[in-house]
This record gives sequence, structure tokens and C-alpha cells, in this order.
Amino acid sequence: MRMLLVGCMLVCTHAVRSQFYFVNPDNFYNVGFSSLGNRNTISVSWQHMHILDGKDKALKIGYGIRYSSFFGAYGDFTSALSSFGTTPDDIDTVAFENYRIHSLNLSFYASFAITKRLEVELNIDAFGLAYSNPIDGYYNTLKRKLYTGEGLFQRAQAPRYNVLLGGANDRGSLNSELVIRYWFRRKMGFKVGIAHMANEMVTDNKLYNGVNRFKITPTMIAVGFTYSPYRL
Repeated sequence: MRMLLVGCMLVCTHAVRSQFYFVNPDNFYNVGFSSLGNRNTISVSWQHMHILDGKDKALKIGYGIRYSSFFGAYGDFTSALSSFGTTPDDIDTVAFENYRIHSLNLSFYASFAITKRLEVELNIDAFGLAYSNPIDGYYNTLKRKLYTGEGLFQRAQAPRYNVLLGGANDRGSLNSELVIRYWFRRKMGFKVGIAHMANEMVTDNKLYNGVNRFKITPTMIAVGFTYSPYRL
């Protein structure tokens, strides 16, 4: 959410400085990888960018589609919101030995060119679809004496829909990045920065306090390659 606010501030600042309109639409094709320990993401995306015309022509905004595959081993997913705007009384976890979640989302992008070769980019998924195979996880709770569910091993899978609602209210699997891109060739660039993933699994049973949504939200080191066939 903080990344989104930074992007909005860049847009508003540039709008005040100069009148602008859309020029020179461009298409970027990206392949990315992010990792932190045993948590990893592979992503492939297309983004359609517009230059906001002003004195410097440095600011671009756009939209696109991103496929992300989040996978790892021995991950603890913590209990998420039980309903919009409220939180569970206590935090439990469901631990999965191996997991992989696929998502396809509409994304929004904003970038600012520092030099002709160097730019900063913010991007964030807004909504889309997700899929994972059903897997078993170990339900770890300190309230076992109060819990009357089906047992400590729980079957879970990713929810079908992803929606950006803000902070802990986000649903499903969403990807966002804050990166610096260096254009080492006119049409080819390398990017490095951080990626923040929000991924969710839903258990078949409602567990203690009626919770069946569990999330993992790692911030990872991100690298990637960009190809822009029409870049000037």
C-alpha cells in the first residue's frame, strides 16, 4: 500500500508542474525472479506504457497483465482477516511443506526516468484469478483445548479470485514491485529491486474463531529483464 501511495504522489507532483497528455505509447515484456530464503516467485508480464508529456517527458503510467508463480517449502501461513475490517482474536498458522500458487492479474505501473538509461518503476496487481492444487498443511494453534475442528492436518488451496483492497484486507494472490531499471541497450533493460507478495490459502474447514483464510506476505529481492520493441 505504501508503494501505491508513492506512485500517486509522483503522478500528482508531475501534474502540478506541467500540463500533460498521452504520447508515444510503448509495450514492455518482462521476465522476473524474486527470492528470499525458501520463498520464490517467477513472473512474466506485459505492460502498456504512456509518456505523460511535459518539459522532461520523464513520467510514464500504464497497465498490463502479469502471471506470477509463487512457490516454496516449509512456509507458515498466518491467520488472515475473518471479515473485512476485523481481525481474529489470536494468530494461528498453517504450515505447508511444499506449495505453489499461480496467479494472473491486471496490474498498474508508474515509472520515472532519472536519466535516459535509468528509471524507477512501481507496479502493483489489482485483481485477477489464482489457482493451486489442494494440499495438506499442519494447523498450529495454542487453543487446541478450545478447537473442535476436524484435526490438526488441514486441506487447503488458493482462492479463485484476487482483489486489491488495501493492506491486510487484500484477497488472494497479488504481486507488487519497486525496482530500478537500467537500459543497457535501446530496447533491452535489466531491473533490480524488491518484490512484495501477498498469497493466501483457504482451508476446507473453518478453524478456531471461524477463520479459514491464511496468508504469507514475504518481501523479496527481485531481478528481471525487460524488452521494449518500440522504445525510442
